Amino acid sequence: MHIRHIFCPTDFSAGSHEAFETALVMATDSGARLTLFHVLHVPPMVFPDVMLPTTTELMRELEEAAEHQLQALCARARAAGVVSDYQTAFGTTHAEICAAAEQAGVDLIVIGTHGRGGFSHAILGSVAEKVVRKAQCPVLTVRSQMHSTFAHQ
Repeated sequence: MHIRHIFCPTDFSAGSHEAFETALVMATDSGARLTLFHVLHVPPMVFPDVMLPTTTELMRELEEAAEHQLQALCARARAAGVVSDYQTAFGTTHAEICAAAEQAGVDLIVIGTHGRGGFSHAILGSVAEKVVRKAQCPVLTVRSQMHSTFAHQ
């Protein structure tokens, strides 16, 4: 399998950072292009008996904050000699990852396995697991070293 385009979703967690590091090494070694991807989540504005719509300004601030972090990761990749870009989307995380990867025609998705934990993971399930099941291309999951350390103590 010749890898020409690697897709690396990130939620900016430690697990996602480890997946980025793996994707960066693979892209450097293979000469592949690296696309970083982040799904934006709009926090609900809920008060007792009232749910307020999220403002356009808040959505733009969330997008700008994510873009700033994505630009920093791209700069790091470019400094390593890797052609890189990034994309963002709003929506359901696993569905947006699979759709964007398919649209971009990537050869491989590299994703961290432990972005969320605890109760959130139990309720929402693993995004990485859903991507593995639904993606149209191979998926490499990167297990967080931090999780492995705690699991073996």
